[in-house]
Amino acid sequence: MHLLLRQHLTDYSNLKEHIAQIEKEMNIKFKDIHQAMNYLLQKDKVQVKQQNRERIGFKTSEKEL
Repeated sequence: MHLLLRQHLTDYSNLKEHIAQIEKEMNIKFKDIHQAMNYLLQKDKVQVKQQNRERIGFKTSEKEL
């Protein structure tokens, strides 16, 4: 009985280590995906903001704006 319990606890700790390792790997992958998505979203916002800003400087005519 004690041998089975000890074996079960050893298997459980190995499983726990594997789960922790997988969570760490997946967290890194999801962090990279999250950063890429934020970059793409921010890029679009900056582009729209640049297009909508008030122009300054020499203007020749309204058609060239």
